[in-house]
Amino acid sequence: MNGNSVWILGIIGGLMWWIDSKALKSEKRASLIYLGLLGLSGSISLILVFYPEMPGPTQWIDALYKPLGKLIQP
Repeated sequence: MNGNSVWILGIIGGLMWWIDSKALKSEKRASLIYLGLLGLSGSISLILVFYPEMPGPTQWIDALYKPLGKLIQP
């Protein structure tokens, strides 16, 4: 299952880059930013494919601000 998911993510990412590369050919900076965001989202997707039990962003924010909430409570 993981191998198929990786291939699917790669194909989708490649198609996104191919479709949008025509619009980004003249703008190198926008193209680099697009590649960076595509790479970041692809790496997060791959991490979630291999480690689906990883906590989500709301759980990270809860763990980050829980000590602050204890300080503010009367």
